[in-house]
Amino acid sequence: MQQGFLTGIEPLRPLLYPGENWFFALRVPQQAAERIHDLAFRLRNQHNLRGEPFPLWQYHVSLQGLMPQPLRNESWLTAGLRAGGSVRAAPFSVQFDRVVTLPGGSREASRRSACVLTASGDGDLGVRLLRNLLGTSMKTANLKGASLGRFLPHVSMLYDEVRVPQYGVEPIRWTATEFVLIHRPERGAKYEQFESWPLEA
Repeated sequence: MQQGFLTGIEPLRPLLYPGENWFFALRVPQQAAERIHDLAFRLRNQHNLRGEPFPLWQYHVSLQGLMPQPLRNESWLTAGLRAGGSVRAAPFSVQFDRVVTLPGGSREASRRSACVLTASGDGDLGVRLLRNLLGTSMKTANLKGASLGRFLPHVSMLYDEVRVPQYGVEPIRWTATEFVLIHRPERGAKYEQFESWPLEA
């Protein structure tokens, strides 16, 4: 496990700063991230989009959110770390080969649609299994907010007001060998890796 970059975080505080976020995720390796970045720029040019592609460091596949919440015997962050550390899963292949537009939210600031890369078949099966294992572990740790329901594994590439039509692209593959806990201190800030756990056979 690798401790991240944060110092002075008070795990018992119940509230987040505006835009602050904690979540479990798969990081996209450098080579795959570069291909996704190139794809995002091609989509931007082909469909006359104005949204800027995300920077390389931001590409990830979200697994579960970790929400601040009161617990009886430990802090929510300690419980989250314990939940992550109890997951046992082998490395798996990820293959994303389809561009999809996800609708934006109802608030003015979030009405732009997300242009994402996802899977057309079983290329995301390992992601789904890991998410369910992690969600079950979080529930065992008495953490609220873990989801085991419908889920579309994806990598967000950019936001725009124009909806890109769904279509297939050349597969982008990588092997997931770890999952991480990510912290975003505030809206627009760079994601910080707080902790990581290896996937081992």
